[in-house]
Amino acid sequence: MARSTVAISGYVSLGIAVVLIVVAFSTPYWLEADPRLPQMKFDKLGLWQQCFRSIYVPSDPFLGTYFTGCRWLFNPWTTDYDKLREELILKPFFVSVQVFFTLCMILSLVACIMVFMYAFCVAYDRRVCMLRTLSGVLLAAGSLSLFFHSSLF
Repeated sequence: MARSTVAISGYVSLGIAVVLIVVAFSTPYWLEADPRLPQMKFDKLGLWQQCFRSIYVPSDPFLGTYFTGCRWLFNPWTTDYDKLREELILKPFFVSVQVFFTLCMILSLVACIMVFMYAFCVAYDRRVCMLRTLSGVLLAAGSLSLFFHSSLF
């Protein structure tokens, strides 16, 4: 059976959207400091990785521990990084962004798999049920994305 141009453009659009969501999920460039401002304490901030120029733990009375370079958010090998993570990075807003964007990415990947199954594997008499399920998954992913976006402002 020949595919229409609308179906092909939908498949391509969904593939591009899933690739962009995965790239956004894994990149540390959600927030980047202006390089013209040398007094900035951080360099880049992502969901799972942070890059610092020269930042210290605010609760350290002697200000003796400085962090420079890029670190994974849950780095267990750096001394006192857990204090910095708790005091500066893991605010409730940031944790909610991580949770909702993770759910959005998972639902987008599930939707991509379901579209692939719809296009190539599902029998003709089961397509209506598959479309209803797929629309529910995409609606949930879109709702999470909308909730994530509205919580920013």
